[in-house]
Amino acid sequence: LKIDPLYDSLSKKAYGEELTIEIVQKSLANFQRILFSDHSKFDQYKRGEIELSAQEMKGWKLFQSPELNCIQCHGGYNFTNYAFENNGLKEYYPDSGRAMITKRPEDLAKFKIPTLRNIALTYPYMHDGSFKTLEDVIDHYASGGKNHRSKSNLIQGFEISDHEKGALITFLASLTENRLLDQE
Repeated sequence: LKIDPLYDSLSKKAYGEELTIEIVQKSLANFQRILFSDHSKFDQYKRGEIELSAQEMKGWKLFQSPELNCIQCHGGYNFTNYAFENNGLKEYYPDSGRAMITKRPEDLAKFKIPTLRNIALTYPYMHDGSFKTLEDVIDHYASGGKNHRSKSNLIQGFEISDHEKGALITFLASLTENRLLDQE
């Protein structure tokens, strides 16, 4: 970005200093704060404006079910509890996760639980982009993940049929906010 003098001049104008990685991080954080998603199909359903399809409703019920327990971490308005957890993605992590910031051993390989809003559009998945599809993600959680000393006790594994997996993915797609995509 520093190669383009426009970005450096914009950095000086906005932040009073030349472009650095910290300025890029601040800029991205500021941009993300203005993105507000409240018009997905699911939002419209929750407001009573439309009905979800039978497949979406089945997925919503599975999402909330004690067997899958997705809602434990991905609950609330933004479908996240904002916590840092280890989801059993790996046995050994090259990235120390939250521990890089806190320096606490109990935070080793813990990563912030992301929102599921617009999840159908935000692949690849996981903190390191290791899964290409939502089906891969569901398969990971169904397996119970890999053992790691920081792995959340919420990751227990479950059984799910292909039909149920399809319903869950259809529900997750209902969290997409298309109005944000149509803006220039």
